[in-house]
Amino acid sequence: MSIKKLFYLLIISLVCNHISAKVTEIPYTQLPTGQLVIELYLDNIELPQLFIVETSGGNFIRNDINFRLNTIGIDTLKSNYTFNKVKIGGREFKKINFKSKLTLGKRSKFAFPDAIIGTVGPELFKDRIVQFDFNKQIIKIADSKTDLNLSETTPIVHFSNSFINRMPVFDIKPINHERQLVDIEVSIPLGINLAWIGEAQRLKYTNLTDMTPYRIKLDDIQTIDVFEMTIKELYFENSIVFYNIPITYCNEIRPIIGYQFLRNYITTFDFKNNLLYLQPNTLIGTNWLSENQ
Repeated sequence: MSIKKLFYLLIISLVCNHISAKVTEIPYTQLPTGQLVIELYLDNIELPQLFIVETSGGNFIRNDINFRLNTIGIDTLKSNYTFNKVKIGGREFKKINFKSKLTLGKRSKFAFPDAIIGTVGPELFKDRIVQFDFNKQIIKIADSKTDLNLSETTPIVHFSNSFINRMPVFDIKPINHERQLVDIEVSIPLGINLAWIGEAQRLKYTNLTDMTPYRIKLDDIQTIDVFEMTIKELYFENSIVFYNIPITYCNEIRPIIGYQFLRNYITTFDFKNNLLYLQPNTLIGTNWLSENQ
C-alpha cells in the first residue's frame, strides 16, 4: 500500500473518530423495579459511584447512608453539594449541583439499594440531546440531534419545563377523557398513568366492564393499585396521536408516562429545544401510531 493511500486512510479514520466522539454512549443496568442505574465519577473520588437516571427528577445525594458517603469523602453535614467535575463515560460536566434527598424512615425515599448514592436528572443534561435505547440498554448523550442520525420522519412531541428541576411536562388528552399534564419518567415501571379527576369520575370508570384492576410494584417498599383500559385515541401536545393504546388510572402516584410505554421507542430528549422524539423500535410502538391497525 502506498504512503499516499495510508495517509488518506489515516485522515478518514481521524475524521470518523472525531464524529463518533461527539456522542457519548453509556451502558446502564436496570433494577428489577425498573430504575436505570449508571456510573458517575465525582471530582477526585477514585471509584465510580452509582446513580439512578430520573427524567422527572433532579440531582440528589442520599442522606440516609452517611457512613458510606463519609468513606468516599462526601461531607454529609451539607444540604447542597457542588462538584467541580462530573464524568459520565467520556463526557465531562463542570460545576454540577446536587441537593440532599429526604429519607423515608431508614430507607431512601424510593427504596434504592445501598450501593446507589443518588439520582441525576434534566438539570445535568440541560442544553444537550439524551437518547435512551431500551433494547440495547444504552444512553447516548450528544450536543446536536444530527449526531444521533434521527430520521426526519421520527414523531416529535413538544414539552414544557416544570418550575422544579427543569423536568419535562407534557399535555395529553385521551379521547372522551379530561386533558392532563403528565411527567415523563424512564425509571418507573408504568405505562401512561393518569389521575382520577374527582370521586365521581373514579366511580364512573371503575364500574366499566372494560377496565382491568391490577397491582404494580414500584420499588422495594411501594405497591400501587391501578385500573387499566384501552382508549381509541390519545393526543400528545396536539402533535402526535396514538391509537388503541392502554392507559391506567391511579391517584397514588402523579400523572406520568413511564418505561412500559417508552420501551417501545428509541426515546430522545432535546433538552435545549424542549422536544421529545419517539422512534418506534417494536411492532407495538409502530401500531400505536397507526390508525389502521
